[in-house]
Amino acid sequence: MLEFNNCPYRNAPYMGPHSEWIVDIYQKYFGDKTDGFLVEIGVGCVLDWKLMGEPRILDWEKDEIIRGESHTLELLENGWTGIYIESIHEIMDNEFEPLIKKILPEEQAKKIKIVKCGASDKRRVTRIFSQESLEILPENETEVDTIIPYNYQGRKLLCDATSTLLEQNDCPYDIDFLLMDVEGHEISAIAGLDFTKHRPKLMLIETGIVPLSEVRKALPPEYKFIGNDSINSMFVHKDFYIQEGYLE
Repeated sequence: MLEFNNCPYRNAPYMGPHSEWIVDIYQKYFGDKTDGFLVEIGVGCVLDWKLMGEPRILDWEKDEIIRGESHTLELLENGWTGIYIESIHEIMDNEFEPLIKKILPEEQAKKIKIVKCGASDKRRVTRIFSQESLEILPENETEVDTIIPYNYQGRKLLCDATSTLLEQNDCPYDIDFLLMDVEGHEISAIAGLDFTKHRPKLMLIETGIVPLSEVRKALPPEYKFIGNDSINSMFVHKDFYIQEGYLE
C-alpha cells in the first residue's frame, strides 16, 4: 500500500463522525452528489449509542427513536441509496428500519436494502462476547441465538461472505462509499469482499480494535491510505484518488 507524507489527516483528533478531517474528505470526493451508492457494514453508529446494549426490550410505541451520529444518514437524505448490513437483527427490526422510515420519503426508504446477517470471510457462526470483540466459532457450529435483545454477552450470530451478501442484494460493481464497523471482525469482513466484483471508491474502516497496520495489509494494493484518527481510517481506490499533500 502506498505511503503518504505530510498528510494533514494523519492521526487527526477524533471528534465523532463529523470530525473535521472526515468532513473535508467527504466534501472533496462527494461534494453535492445526490445519486451515490453506499454500503454500511455494522449499523450501530446510525443509532444513539446509549440505546445499545441495554438489558431491556425498548417499547417503540413509547420510546423515541433516537438518531445517532452516523456517517451515512446525511447521504441518504441527499438522495443516496445503498445496503445496510447488521448481524443483530433486533437493531434492524426495532431501531434501524423505523428510523429510516421516519427520516426518509417513503419511496426512497423502499430503495434501502437491509441485510440481517454479519459480514465475514465465509458463511460461519461467530460469538460476540462484548461490545468490543467477536469470536469465530468452529466450522461445525451452526446454531445461532435469536433471543434476548440488547444482551450481546456470549451471543452467537450468523455471518456470510461480504460479497455474497452484496451480490444477493444487487450491489453494483462501483460502490461510492463503504463504511465498516464490526467490532474487531474487520479483517474477516475484508477477506470476504471480492474486489473483482465490488470496487468501493472510498472506505472508512474502524481501526480502534484491529490495528491500522493489519487493516492496511488486508486491503488490495490499489487502495491508498489517506487519513486516520484514534477510531477510524480512510482509504481510497487509486482510480479515484485526488492528489493533495501525498507522496506515492
